[in-house]
Formats: sequence, C-alpha cells, structure tokens
Amino acid sequence: MAEYLDHLVNDVNAAYDSLIHILDLKQKQAALLVAREANAATSKSEEILRQSQKISKQLLALPEESRRGGDITLLFTVTTITFLPLSTIASLFSVNAMELNDGRLPISTVFGTTLPISVMIVTDALILAFNDAAREVLFGFWNKEEGTDARGNHNA
Repeated sequence: MAEYLDHLVNDVNAAYDSLIHILDLKQKQAALLVAREANAATSKSEEILRQSQKISKQLLALPEESRRGGDITLLFTVTTITFLPLSTIASLFSVNAMELNDGRLPISTVFGTTLPISVMIVTDALILAFNDAAREVLFGFWNKEEGTDARGNHNA
C-alpha cells in the first residue's frame, strides 16, 4: 500500500509540475499577445501621426490659396469697375458724333462728357472698394438694422 501511495504522490507531483508548466506557457503567450497589440497600436498611432502632419501641411497652405483667390477677385473687381461705366456711358451716347457717322454732336463733346463721368464713377467705386470708412458712412445705416458692419461681419 505504501508503494501505491508513493506512486500516487509522484503522479500528483508530476501533474502539479505539468500544470505549473502550462500556466507558465499561458502567461508567456498572454505577454506575447500584449506586446503584439502594443506594437500594432504603435503602428496605428504612427500612421495617424503621419496623416495628421499631412493634413496640417494642407491646412497651412489654405491661407495662401485664399489670399491668392482674393487677389484674383480684387483684380477682376477693379477691371469691372474700370470698364463697366465706360461701356455704359458709350452705349448711352451711342457715339453720335459728326466725325464718325453724321451725328449732331462733335466728338470733343462726346468725350468731354463721357470721360469725366466715367472717371468720377470709377473713382467713387474704387474708394468704396478700398476704404472701410467710406463704406461705413454710405452703407452703415442699412446694416445697423441687420446687426452687421460695412463688411458684413456680425456685431456682438
């Protein structure tokens, strides 16, 4: 019987050692999985960092593009301000000059009338385009009802 108990104790000790060994392997496997997940998270965070840096560069380029678009719009506005009154006044008078098509007015009268009026309109339009105070004086009373200033910005 003592032999049987010794054999039984040896089997229990072997099972215990095997169980400890299995638990050690499981713990090492769990540590490997945690390390692998940490590595994957690091890779994802590096990718997110690269993408955010790319987006930051694009956002930094936006003000320059916006300024360039504003400059183009300003050029178009100045060109329109210059040529629109000239063509309107020329069409009103229909260039009815004696020198051109047997009209009743001398060409000096046509130019003497159209040029000062055009210069006056162009000057006034350019002053309104570039002078905030002039816009505030001319358009300020309309915008006070809406709660905006001459540029259209909302007042507090």
